[in-house]
Parts: sequence; C-alpha cells; structure tokens
Amino acid sequence: MEQHIPGPYLTQELRFTITQALHFTGVLSLLWKCCRTSANCLAEQVLPRGMQSIEKFNPSDKGNTVVVLDQDTYNSEEQANYNRVLLGELSTLQYEVSGTLYAIDEETLFIKDFNYNGKGPDAFFYIGTEDEEPSEHGQIIRYPQDGSTGEPKILGAFNKQDITLHLTKGFKISSDLKWFSVWCRQYSADFGNVIVPKGLQIPEKVTPEPEPESSSEMVSHSSNLLYFTLTLALSTVLYFFS
Repeated sequence: MEQHIPGPYLTQELRFTITQALHFTGVLSLLWKCCRTSANCLAEQVLPRGMQSIEKFNPSDKGNTVVVLDQDTYNSEEQANYNRVLLGELSTLQYEVSGTLYAIDEETLFIKDFNYNGKGPDAFFYIGTEDEEPSEHGQIIRYPQDGSTGEPKILGAFNKQDITLHLTKGFKISSDLKWFSVWCRQYSADFGNVIVPKGLQIPEKVTPEPEPESSSEMVSHSSNLLYFTLTLALSTVLYFFS
C-alpha cells in the first residue's frame, strides 16, 4: 500500500507506534527522516545505549506515555531521595550543629545541609531506640561508612554538606528510632538532636534486581515483546516517511 506523504509540521509533537515486536533497548539504534525521491537524509537521531525502559506496553492504551530513563539517572541517589520523609530540624545546642533530617526508607537516613564546626572532642552520630531523649544509651552510626572496622572515626567539621547514613539491615526507622543526635561520648553531651515523630509512613527499603549479564542476552529473550510510542518534538519543518 502506498505510504501517505505528510505535509509540513512546525514545532509539533508527533507520536509513532512501532507495531512490530521489538527489543527497543537492544536493537533500535537510529531514528532518521529521509526524502524517498532524492534519497537525502533530512535529519537523524542516534539513540543512546544503556537506557532503561518499560518491559511491556499496550499500544491500544493511548492515555499512557512511555518514559525512557538513562540508567545512571534511574539509579541515582537523587531519584532515591525523591520520596524522602521529613523527620525534623537538628536543634542547635553546641558547636553550630544544624541541618534537616529525613528518612529515605526504613533503613536510610539523610541529613540535608549538615553543619558542625568539628570542635567537639569526641562527637559521633548517635541514634536512640530506648530513651525518649538523647542519652549515653544510644548507639553510634559510623561515618564515613566505608566498610572499615574497629574504633569509629570522630566527626570532623562539616559545612552545609549532605550526609547519607545506612542503618543496620532490618532496622525500622518508623517503629525503632526515637531520636537522632550529634553526641559527645567523652562528656555525655548533646550537640544537637531530632526527636523523631511517631506514626510516620516511611517506604520500605527496595533492593534493586540484578542487571542482565549482557545486552545480547536481553535481545535473545524473544518472548519479551516490547511496543513503544515515540514522541518527537520537531523544531523545523520536515517531510518524512514512517
């Protein structure tokens, strides 16, 4: 059947539905527009590798839009922080301690713009699960969390830094954590704290699924048929064929 020759388009969004079974991320590498008469290429777009995509898509569902994310962006900490839950502002008691404490999930704390002048003699991040207020009965959260063992490092100075703290596996912030403190172990002194509110709704920690061994392995699974809708914004007047 003869293909329809489109008319002019000026800064319009066009939607294409690929009707054949296609492993989009493993096979499709180039999208281009050409003139059939002169065999001239008018424009082209090379598709980046390593993209993540929705596994299956029903082309009859016209209300949906397929979003393709770069793998690094998808797995970044910024994405993880998107749904973080506010626990409170660190009180400034001594040594210029300040910052905003969040829970990213049930096992991960995040301090936004953490400030501490580092002049305390024996300060650590402390969490409490028993007493209602900061005390020596808390437990140290190591920082930096570099996998080292032995005596934890005393906190140095921080100037409006973002800090991520991973708690023990199985720990639940919403039910177990009562307070967070910058605590001086030597003098049993609280430099700044957050008393954690009760009844918080915090998402569970999600463990990412292991990635496939190779892109060729993904292509080999012919049972996973992908259908996609591509949306293109044209900034110039182009004639093309589908």
